[in-house]
Amino acid sequence: MRQEGLFIMSTQELERVRTIQRVIDKKITQMIAAQHLGLTVRQIKRLVKKFKLNGSQGLISKRRGQPSNHKYSKDKIEEIKTLITKHYYDFGPTFAAEKLFQLHNIKVSKETLRSLMIECSKIPSF
Repeated sequence: MRQEGLFIMSTQELERVRTIQRVIDKKITQMIAAQHLGLTVRQIKRLVKKFKLNGSQGLISKRRGQPSNHKYSKDKIEEIKTLITKHYYDFGPTFAAEKLFQLHNIKVSKETLRSLMIECSKIPSF
């Protein structure tokens, strides 16, 4: 099923379209296209098949506009921020992450915790 109209593509997706079109036109091989795009030959074959079925639109990421699978819920973020401001405001992010896991069974990376601690420090306390 082919839809007509406007659609937005990233620079990387545009490069994929150009490369896959060159493969279909037999100007380059699948192996060269794979090396150029940093993919495997098998992935190139899959992209060629998608391109032939759906055109350029078939190469657009289906994940666009969806949140990451690793994103914390707003409630979890608020819980972490509350714990940081109450108990761990003077801890470093590594030690605070360890304590959150030991005492509250909340596993969060030190870098995520660092950014949350920076956000908490910008909130004015009354």
